[in-house]
Amino acid sequence: MGNVILQILFILVSWFSQVLLGTFPLIFSKFILAFSLWVVLDPYIIVIVDAALGRFNKSATEPIGDAFKLYWHFYDVDGL
Repeated sequence: MGNVILQILFILVSWFSQVLLGTFPLIFSKFILAFSLWVVLDPYIIVIVDAALGRFNKSATEPIGDAFKLYWHFYDVDGL
């Protein structure tokens, strides 16, 4: 949620700059674009990396990947 709020703040700063000054530096526009793409694609990238590294199984020797922690929490709580 913090990334989304930060993204909205970046966009508002860009918009205010364009309204008040009539321009916004291209390098900052590219930064906002890259940050926005990363915010959208990050969950999918985390799932791909965790699955590729085999971090979806719960074991005592290997950590559980971030994408699968909620599943294993509910699995432990429900006692399935």
